Amino acid sequence: MAEINLLPKEKRPKKSLMLNKRFLLVMICLVLFSSYLLVLNLQLNNHLKTAEELRIEIDNYRILIEDIEEIKAYGDLLEKQIQIYSELLEGSTSWGEKLEDINQMVPKNSFITGLHMEDNKFLMIKGYALTLGDIAAFITYLNEKQYYTSVRLHNAIEETRGDITLLKYEIVCGI
Repeated sequence: MAEINLLPKEKRPKKSLMLNKRFLLVMICLVLFSSYLLVLNLQLNNHLKTAEELRIEIDNYRILIEDIEEIKAYGDLLEKQIQIYSELLEGSTSWGEKLEDINQMVPKNSFITGLHMEDNKFLMIKGYALTLGDIAAFITYLNEKQYYTSVRLHNAIEETRGDITLLKYEIVCGI
């Protein structure tokens, strides 16, 4: 229903109350909207703070990962060094055994003056013996060992030292 005011303009009630209601309603809406924006801003700031904390934590994890990778690389390097040392020790031990065997195989009337390796395939044994039988016994001993293949006398030369005649020999062994 519509309201019609027939009073003269001077006597009509002022519409200020109506304007006040609208103004009040607009103000309430603005306050509510501002409050809503403030709450959203607080939540956004909270989420941004949490995101920054997570970013810092991720950076810390990245640093830890880099440290772990460095430690792994160092561990790999140490493993390689250990493997190399083990191979050298293994080779050294086997040569120690071989030299021990050669030392025990040298006949009573002979001695070794030098060992020489060629191309990691051949071992040259130089020495002196009193007789060809001593050299032959030494070659036989070397042939019986699994370390050496195709053991042969390279040369044997007579040398006189004072009153004694010695045989200077060279034996070649395949390894």
